[in-house]
Amino acid sequence: MYLTMRCKIYWPNMYNDVREFVAQCETFYQVKANTHAKKAKVQIREIPKTLFHTIHLDRLKLAVPNASHQYNCVLIIIHELSLHQNHFCKRMCKCTF
Repeated sequence: MYLTMRCKIYWPNMYNDVREFVAQCETFYQVKANTHAKKAKVQIREIPKTLFHTIHLDRLKLAVPNASHQYNCVLIIIHELSLHQNHFCKRMCKCTF
């Protein structure tokens, strides 16, 4: 607001006066958009009873043209608590879970 007014009018201590007016203006706070990012809620995971109590399995099919190896699939195992990952290269991807 100060920058738009400064081109047309000016008085001593104008910057502070404009800041105080805007800070006390109720309409300004109702119209002003919130530019702060919304915070994500903290999600707490339950601690498993034993090591490797829960793991996630997934497979990823690869298409590597002109590859010297015969691997076309990767088996991915992820430990839920530590998020430790293991990857195993496989030649065929015919497994089902």
